[in-house]
Amino acid sequence: MRPTVLPTLVLAALSMASCSSYYFAAPQPTDRRDLRTMPRQLRGAWWSMEDEETPPDYSAPANYTVERKRIRVIETDSAVFIDRVLTLEEAADTTRERLYDMSYSGIQRLDTVNGTLDTAINLILKGGLAYPVDDKGIGRGYSYSKSRDTIRFVKQDTTIHELGHYLRVRNIEKGLWTLNFLDGDQHEARGWWLILIAEHRGDTVYLHSAVEKMQDHPSLIGEKNDKYYFTLDMRAANIKTMLRDSLFAPAFVLVR
Repeated sequence: MRPTVLPTLVLAALSMASCSSYYFAAPQPTDRRDLRTMPRQLRGAWWSMEDEETPPDYSAPANYTVERKRIRVIETDSAVFIDRVLTLEEAADTTRERLYDMSYSGIQRLDTVNGTLDTAINLILKGGLAYPVDDKGIGRGYSYSKSRDTIRFVKQDTTIHELGHYLRVRNIEKGLWTLNFLDGDQHEARGWWLILIAEHRGDTVYLHSAVEKMQDHPSLIGEKNDKYYFTLDMRAANIKTMLRDSLFAPAFVLVR
């Protein structure tokens, strides 16, 4: 488990809705106060659906758990590592484990001994566990299986969004709320907010995010690297209108 303030929920929604990001200068709606606890209708365990026709795998852990003052997001990803050919210097180095190349999108085989190999340690095997390594450091260890030169394991991490400075929740109307995530972390918060609109219908929650149509809004102040910034102050009534006009659209669906 790793506590964080990064907007994982928003990034997941953006990855499914579009490759663009939309930032607002303040939490929305501006005519509503922050809730001190998460709405009761949203609390509990939720599974995400790939599409509305395919039921989720209830045998797997819930993707999202909403508690009184936090949201837990469980991210599961299958990892495949391929043992690669080492340079003579690497093979002679007995101070570290063998090296593997990581590919989440599929198997990538590096079998040439010519040229310069990337010497980054992508995976460490120690004590029966596999430890993924990236530019942030060494991740937690996972049980793995190995068949010849292929290592496989299921990577599962928990991200926590604490209600408070970095996550603000506001009510629009009955069954409709905004989830406002401050962009950045405790080391660098830029002052811009990413927003999801949570719509509760029975045992289903629809999470809406801003879409391409939003780029034509007159409150846009600029764009950088496919990130769009707005000075818009939305009242609750304005958000309902923007939903109706499809400036926000469902990014993904959660079910109990």
